[in-house]
Amino acid sequence: MKCTSLLLAVGAACGFAGLLRAEPAPLEFNRDVRSILSENCFACHGFDEAAREADLRLDVAESALADRGGYAAIVPGDLEASEVWLRISSDDESLVMPPVDSHRELSAEQREILRRWIAEGAKYEKHWSFIPPVKAVLPEVSQPAWVRNEIDRFVMARLDAEGLKPSPEADRRMLVRRLYFDLTGLPPSAEEVEAFVNDDSPDAYERLVDRLLASPHYGERMALEWLDAARYSDTNGYSIDGGRHMWLWRDWVIHAFNTNKPYDEFLVEQLAGDLLPDRTEAQLIASGFQRNNMVTHEGGTIPEENLANYNIDRVKTLGEAVLGLTLGCAQCHDHKYDPITQRDYYRLFAYFNTLSDQGLDGNFGVNPKPFIEAKTVLPTGELPELESRMAEIRRELGNPEKDAVEAWVEKQREALARRGKDMELHSADLLKVSTPNAGSGFDIEDGKFVRIAGAGGLVAYDVSMRLPETEKPITGVRVVFHPDEKAPGGGWGFGKLPDPPNGSPGLRPGVAPRKGDASTDGSRPPGEAGGYKSSEKGTFVLTSFSASAESVPGDQVNLNLLRDARRVTADTWREEYRPEGVLDTGTSGWSPELSHDGPVHITVTFAEPIDPAKTPFLTTQVNFGIHAPLVAARFEFLALTGEDDGSELPADLIPLVEKPADQRSADEQRRVERYFAAHSEATKRLRIELANLEERKKVLTEKFTTMVMDESPNPRETFILERGNYAAPTEKVTAGTPEVLPPPPEGAPANRLGLALWIAQPSHPLTARVAVNRFWKTLFGSGLVRTAADFGNQGAWPSHPELLDWLAVDFVESSWD
Repeated sequence: MKCTSLLLAVGAACGFAGLLRAEPAPLEFNRDVRSILSENCFACHGFDEAAREADLRLDVAESALADRGGYAAIVPGDLEASEVWLRISSDDESLVMPPVDSHRELSAEQREILRRWIAEGAKYEKHWSFIPPVKAVLPEVSQPAWVRNEIDRFVMARLDAEGLKPSPEADRRMLVRRLYFDLTGLPPSAEEVEAFVNDDSPDAYERLVDRLLASPHYGERMALEWLDAARYSDTNGYSIDGGRHMWLWRDWVIHAFNTNKPYDEFLVEQLAGDLLPDRTEAQLIASGFQRNNMVTHEGGTIPEENLANYNIDRVKTLGEAVLGLTLGCAQCHDHKYDPITQRDYYRLFAYFNTLSDQGLDGNFGVNPKPFIEAKTVLPTGELPELESRMAEIRRELGNPEKDAVEAWVEKQREALARRGKDMELHSADLLKVSTPNAGSGFDIEDGKFVRIAGAGGLVAYDVSMRLPETEKPITGVRVVFHPDEKAPGGGWGFGKLPDPPNGSPGLRPGVAPRKGDASTDGSRPPGEAGGYKSSEKGTFVLTSFSASAESVPGDQVNLNLLRDARRVTADTWREEYRPEGVLDTGTSGWSPELSHDGPVHITVTFAEPIDPAKTPFLTTQVNFGIHAPLVAARFEFLALTGEDDGSELPADLIPLVEKPADQRSADEQRRVERYFAAHSEATKRLRIELANLEERKKVLTEKFTTMVMDESPNPRETFILERGNYAAPTEKVTAGTPEVLPPPPEGAPANRLGLALWIAQPSHPLTARVAVNRFWKTLFGSGLVRTAADFGNQGAWPSHPELLDWLAVDFVESSWD
């Protein structure tokens, strides 16, 4: 699908769009008349029988020219005998067409076109896009030396007809930029521009085109239009826009363009890859094309209605992305503008109504069935470079510069010297606890504690409180979680967390271990949990925490005080659930080390202190995120004045930081260096880069789920739905194609594979036209048919119909590539 003939025309500065004709040309029904009638008349006098007035159709000659008992709507060559002309030229509001209450009105120019057309004989034509394209003879032109390819001949012929001359050729700097943006979506470097400008070889342009076509970025650029047409997304849509994973299908599309997969195969594999004989894993991935529809798992929705909506989306996408038809307009009734019946619509619907997909699915981060596990098809060749850079970063993190380590140590000493200065803790009076949604099983105890009765399904709790009257500004808030006899093992909550596996630093990237190291990030050795097992002691994970200071309880007019929190500390934590995890909205969070006894606390220092005299109320949201079973049992809030007495450092690391460097043992120094590498601001950039590289390697080497198509063992029956209502089935129908278009190939199965073979047959009048028009739009900004998703009566007339058809036929003759 390289469309080389189009690419060779990128450099031409062709003025072929939106040109005015020097003198009126003979009228053509498709080009000049159809759009006027479609816009103003077909809604009442068109294909839709249910909406048709006076039993008159103006979209076909048989009805428009028929004798209607002494008169006719249109009499070719006779304006005075043509009721249409008498109506559209009338000044009588009770007779004029379109009717006044339709809020449509013909312009003087449109009336003149209709007048000329009737006077010239009112010749009708079959709609242009339903006629198979024909490869026109290349036109003769006035400047054959200007012509470099077939496209140029059509452009020059049009310029000749308009009495215009070609624009000057783009200079080389502009040309190289056009090529890069058009073919890769990226700008050239200064060096690349200069290399092309200074390359005076006669084939410099062609060689640059070939090089850009071979770039992996070519597939990314060309895939964009298709991804948009296919409604690609890695979220599910609707109000609960949970995540899903369709990027393996996206990679397949990119790879298809990069490997020049023939377009007929491109369509067949996406529409029916799962039904192909000896299907490959890649072909299964391709079938995800029609799984890009929105899905939902929201409570209160009706599965049967959702299933109907999913297939409605698929028919709409098939029409607009592949056929260039607004098939969705026939969901509730016959199409008002195009010859597509409601029966045609539901016969296409039937092709997709045989999946095993469920009507209520798509939870956060989970792909709805059916899906497979597979690797990406992109052969990027990145792995050696990735692994080399990862090893380099690990070496750098594993051997930090001594000066950088000691500079960090000095900052830690300064922070330790400040901690607890003038600190006081003040109890806050709780006023209300609630959840964003109605719920129960939680309450306020003794005006001081939030008590949660069990894990349940609630994860977020809004707590309003009155701040104590303090002389000093309130600098932060501490949340204290108490052991509770009602929690498992008398712990702090109702959940269980496994100990981290040996050698694992948890959720955050660490550094490469040295020989003999028990841990990679300065924490205590993995698995060391004070003798406790996760099954013996209930715990929790606080995934996020926010607070707003208010003058009125629940007002929440101030910004989140924690958005720029200065510090977050705790008296204990598991290394994979560190205190700072509460400040993001991901799946990380804070959880205490199981070996700790008694109450545990986390303290957040605000970016700016608050004055309780001005804002005496605080509303917080304590969120246990996706860890619904990992909720706490009993906790309280304390207001902080002065400096927090906590530290971001683990307790057993503090003595090592306070000890002079020359007094630390070799093991102690390595411990400090490891912690510096894993957590300091100085190494953050490297840690992020390493995490990104590890993620990229995972994407390239591991399997992930992706949604695919399948055939259910018990396929659903399909009925025409009255007004598109899933609950109002009428006539039963089987899979089939619209009658206005050619039939499927002989022997094609009555399933999605048959549908795909019908679409991909060379004689189909729409498939190749729609494809080359999309390629043209990608390269030139606007298609030869401006309405790329609508080649029907409401769509635009091609700016260059002969060129469009020549390209479509040439595309098929070139094996669809």
